[in-house]
Amino acid sequence: MITGVIEVCGLGPGPTSLLDRTLVESINAADVIFVRTVNHPSAPEFIELCNEAGKEAESFDFLYEEAEEFEELYHSISDRLVQEASKGSRVLYVVPGSPSVGESTVKMLLAQQDARVILRPALSFLDLAWTELRMDPIDGISIVDCYEFLAAPGAYGSNVLIMQCYSQTLVDDLLNVAEELECEVIILHHLGLEDQEVIEVEEYSWPVSAQPDHLTSVMLKGIKSPVREILALWETVKTLRVRCPWDAEQTHTSLTRHVIEEAYEVVEAIDELSVGGSDLDGAMEHLREELGDLLLQVFFHANLAREAGWFSVEDVAETIDTKLRYRHPHVFGDVTVGSASEVVSNWEKLKKVEKDRSSVLEGVSASLPSTIEVQKIYRKYKGLNGDLESLQRLTPSGDSSTEPNDKFYLDVLAALDNKVDIDAILRLASRTLRSEILKIEDTSKES
Repeated sequence: MITGVIEVCGLGPGPTSLLDRTLVESINAADVIFVRTVNHPSAPEFIELCNEAGKEAESFDFLYEEAEEFEELYHSISDRLVQEASKGSRVLYVVPGSPSVGESTVKMLLAQQDARVILRPALSFLDLAWTELRMDPIDGISIVDCYEFLAAPGAYGSNVLIMQCYSQTLVDDLLNVAEELECEVIILHHLGLEDQEVIEVEEYSWPVSAQPDHLTSVMLKGIKSPVREILALWETVKTLRVRCPWDAEQTHTSLTRHVIEEAYEVVEAIDELSVGGSDLDGAMEHLREELGDLLLQVFFHANLAREAGWFSVEDVAETIDTKLRYRHPHVFGDVTVGSASEVVSNWEKLKKVEKDRSSVLEGVSASLPSTIEVQKIYRKYKGLNGDLESLQRLTPSGDSSTEPNDKFYLDVLAALDNKVDIDAILRLASRTLRSEILKIEDTSKES
């Protein structure tokens, strides 16, 4: 049975003039008072209001020194508040800004079931930020914590307001990312206070005057986000499916040859790069175009599946992301590897467990070209500690063969064991033959 109440109020964005005066009523009604931190411009006045009411406010600042991670800190605060409320007390918990903006402790309180939580509205720094930026958040502005943004800079759209830019290390990292994204940077420092600064950064260099702290935020404008471009392509694919007669007739089966063709055209574009030459720009442009054609096939098939109610493009992305994280425990877990070969070995083991396969051969498609298929099967063979000498004593048919076939078989085995890309060699041979044929034809025309 829920007996206690936790009332959460905000100190506003900073200036004491914006402090909600109804706080006095909350102070008077409270049995116990906590403030997340006194490191806020309005905190002294709040403490004074508590003193005038004959009450003390306990700060959680000491936990910032004890906790090793923010998650641990926030859980400690939430647990303490719930513990007090469970005694039947009315607890007042006061946070910087607004309880509804960027407060992890409030999210945790709302998720628990042991105490009733009341949120009181308050101004946040966002209200001041939109005024200074002359921007409307309805136009699609993302708001994110600095740590979260740095972990995935391309995931938040073209305009991002970044909170909690409280240290020089964080803002230096942020400026490095901003320079890579080639976007505009605007610093919002101490909004509403006498020393307020709104600075458009030049040459991605942090100004000396704005020493970053808990009242520092950064606005990034004009990010070329892969999210935006990918969503635009997804909408285009869905529109074509409805409005284009050809697209409307396609099925997974009818598109199969297009997937194969586009994949080979990507390979051809990559081969152009490996050959070299003076027109590197043209070769890279060709690769970009062919990758787009292949990506279209992925989106087309995902859209067909969406229409049938099976899955959509976001499910495809989630599946491969989950797979990559699972199969890279040395990156996303606590596994240690010493070489690339160990990575491959772990990959195959995890893949076998994940797919619940009785044989490693179950992952080798019979539709692969023979040159690719044999390389993949040989890698599986070596992964099982198979040795080259055993295969050299055999012939593909299991009995005697003609000498040319025998020699070719042994040459293939030697190439496989030396990790030679047979398919790439044959493609090079084909390109060489094509080039020679064109030369012969040109010579014939001249004569």
